[in-house]
Amino acid sequence: MNSITIQLRNVVKKFGDTTALDDVSLRVMRTETVGIIGRSGSGKSTLLNIMAGLTGHSEGDYEFDGAPFTLNDGEENGPIAVDLRRKTGYINQASDLLSNFSVLRNLEIAASLSGQLYLEDVACNLLNSVDLKNCRFLDRKCLPHTLSGGERQRVNIARSIIKNPKIIFADEPTGALDVYTGEVIIDLLIEQAKKDPPCALILVTHDPKAAAKCDRQLGLVKGRLELDGNYTAKELAEFIKNDPNHGNDGDNNKIRRTTKTARMLDQCS
Repeated sequence: MNSITIQLRNVVKKFGDTTALDDVSLRVMRTETVGIIGRSGSGKSTLLNIMAGLTGHSEGDYEFDGAPFTLNDGEENGPIAVDLRRKTGYINQASDLLSNFSVLRNLEIAASLSGQLYLEDVACNLLNSVDLKNCRFLDRKCLPHTLSGGERQRVNIARSIIKNPKIIFADEPTGALDVYTGEVIIDLLIEQAKKDPPCALILVTHDPKAAAKCDRQLGLVKGRLELDGNYTAKELAEFIKNDPNHGNDGDNNKIRRTTKTARMLDQCS
């Protein structure tokens, strides 16, 4: 069995005249946890979305589980992309649980769409493993809007795991949570990825502490991969702080995100 889940060679992503990713090459091993860090506009989410089959790349090669993967414009919901997403889990900042369905029904749908046999006992045990032990979560009337932000993200983790994925993609999964709940969710996500059978985890984050908990860290600066290895939270904070392109990303949320990153830098110093 191939031990490499994802391999990118010289990948470029362009949006018109703008280069979002520039000559990115990397590997992700089958049971590896990887934290991707960088300032807003550095290309973190673009890189994750390419690997998750949510958008295509403009140049270079992408292999998933040993097979070439090419996604052309307009094929984001085509059979190739859908097949990849069946094999993977995806968690983002804003919970995308199906609002009209119960917690258990959300898990059932995820299992069914990925071709997994759904067993309610398995789903209940999975909810217990992500610290949703209260019997109300097992009630068929328990809808997502009745849950807290942290509870919804726990359900998202369970929904990803029940698919028995080869890899979990997480794009700022704690961005809408308080610091304490965010730390709990990151620890839980890594713990679940390491369980038997283990899977790879790719985590996009602004938080050096969260990224440092992974086996390996990648750092992006203006679409280029400038960091690849094992680093401490302090070293990652310095990497972000010394980004020469800070202040030129054009992000509408720049002020809010810069303030958030500044608090993280203070916490890591």
